[in-house]
Amino acid sequence: MIKRPSLGLQPVRSKICDERGKMMKTRKVFFFVALALVAVLLTLGMAPAAAPPEKGGTFPDIRLPVPTDEAQKRYLGLEADKPFGIPEIKAQVVIVEVFNTY
Repeated sequence: MIKRPSLGLQPVRSKICDERGKMMKTRKVFFFVALALVAVLLTLGMAPAAAPPEKGGTFPDIRLPVPTDEAQKRYLGLEADKPFGIPEIKAQVVIVEVFNTY
């Protein structure tokens, strides 16, 4: 068996491989931390903004945009051109239909 002289490259190659391995581990850890953060933020975004009103309770105070059509404004009894709430509608009964969409 012929013995070849060592050029001293083995420790350098080993050091480079070790650094690449550490860099890959760091990237993997960063990726999984970022993925977990996104998952938490998406879960928080799905949480309800407010609980539904109790039976016999009042409807939440939400502001609605003013219709652009003058006939619709008159029908609702609105006078100002600013967002309005449901109690400002001049009617004996107001029916609100709520769609649960995602």
